[in-house]
Amino acid sequence: MALLQYAGLGPEEIPHLEAVFADAGLAQRIDPLAASLADGLLAVEVEPSRDWRIWRDAMEVVTPELLQALSGFAYRACLLPDLAPSLSEAGRRMEERMEEVEPRGEPAIDWTWSDPGPWRELLGESFRTV
Repeated sequence: MALLQYAGLGPEEIPHLEAVFADAGLAQRIDPLAASLADGLLAVEVEPSRDWRIWRDAMEVVTPELLQALSGFAYRACLLPDLAPSLSEAGRRMEERMEEVEPRGEPAIDWTWSDPGPWRELLGESFRTV
């Protein structure tokens, strides 16, 4: 119960935790060899909250699109710019040439959503195309 009174919990998290603790099978999933009940509870696998599942599923669908978008900048993308090697003169010239090159393989975007494709699974049955 002290966990449900934790100040860092958002109002949407309390019903989820109450449902997790109300699960009749929770006690059977706690490792009897855990050092303490708290350690055992922390190790139990539970289904994440609905909002988190929606976010996870959306990211799975969006990942190919993100990779396509980032691939357009692959010649100079660096996640750790402070650790990136410095450019040589030839590297600078290559970057200037890359600025003038037409992008290849740009995805066709259906702005009318006439076919949501893999998004249909996340949108559900209530979604209707126009």
